[in-house]
Amino acid sequence: MTERSHFTERGDPIWGIATQDEHVEHEKKRLAGRCIHFNGTFNKECKAGVVYSEQEPLSCVARWQSQRICAFRVFPEGEALDNAAQARVTQITASLEEMKRRYTAQECVQCGKTWTAQRQVGPCIYNLPCGCRQGQGRLKKKG
Repeated sequence: MTERSHFTERGDPIWGIATQDEHVEHEKKRLAGRCIHFNGTFNKECKAGVVYSEQEPLSCVARWQSQRICAFRVFPEGEALDNAAQARVTQITASLEEMKRRYTAQECVQCGKTWTAQRQVGPCIYNLPCGCRQGQGRLKKKG
């Protein structure tokens, strides 16, 4: 059996070389220029009920530089921005910790079945026997 060492070779197993505070600051910058109602253009409408297809070009994200500004557009500021950024980083951390727990327990993060081996196919790593794609990387041979 081979093992993947993604979670053990980095200085911090969850955040890589950046600290959690640095990730909170990054999230603040990302969220500061995004309307609080924006939920992704894969949805038909935003949280305020504005239909995206009727608002071309969109003004939901500041860097998109739309000439028409939506009447419902609100960018987060102050404490609301701090709380949203911290909540997002907490959510990401919890998800990564859960993935790490499942991987360490040899539980497939896709289907939940226990895997007994992994197989390298090109750049991809697949769990066996379920066949789910675990991710990309290089498997290390034990020994």
